[in-house]
Amino acid sequence: MASLAKKLDDSNLCSWESELEQQWQAWLGIPLLVSIANQAFPVESLTSGEFAFYQSLPASRQDSWLRGRGAAKAVMGRLGVSTDTSRISWPNSFLSLSHSGCLAIAVGSLSKVRGIGVDLEMNRPIPSRAFKYYLQPKETLAVYSERDSLRLWTVKEALFKSDPENLDRLLFHYETRDATQSRGQAQSLLARESCLWQYASTDLDFGYITLALLP
Repeated sequence: MASLAKKLDDSNLCSWESELEQQWQAWLGIPLLVSIANQAFPVESLTSGEFAFYQSLPASRQDSWLRGRGAAKAVMGRLGVSTDTSRISWPNSFLSLSHSGCLAIAVGSLSKVRGIGVDLEMNRPIPSRAFKYYLQPKETLAVYSERDSLRLWTVKEALFKSDPENLDRLLFHYETRDATQSRGQAQSLLARESCLWQYASTDLDFGYITLALLP
């Protein structure tokens, strides 16, 4: 992870942010803002509400949380809203946040949507015994490799994060129309009204990232 953080310097991050913004807008049809952080946000620059939450975290989570604050604040500033992340509740209709390993990513929508969710995962194996916790039976037929299982994990996490009614839902409550595809539509099996999510996944070599939108 340390070598990855070193490789992704500020210039590389800016390029990656721009590429994701363009790619997702082309795929999903909605203008988006992306910020990626590989450095912890300065503790002394936190608001009082943020600092109180930071102090409540175990030491093992603090650096990751600070990277997330940095990414979220960058997007919130570009959106023209308050950058005090302690005022944000999740799920959120204009902002989503994910962190994995040495990176954090925040995505904000410039268009009105009902929900937005992003999930970033570094490469890791997901055992087949875990499939029942996030995949529908027919979706398991689309898993031919560890890459497939990781991609679909990020899809389900992103869908969950983008659902404004996710309080009583689990990852397997969402079903993709075609689990073999990196871009497509999905639905909630518990939705009170018929609605379709859009999602798009990107293979990062060192992991996967998926963005989901509920228009």
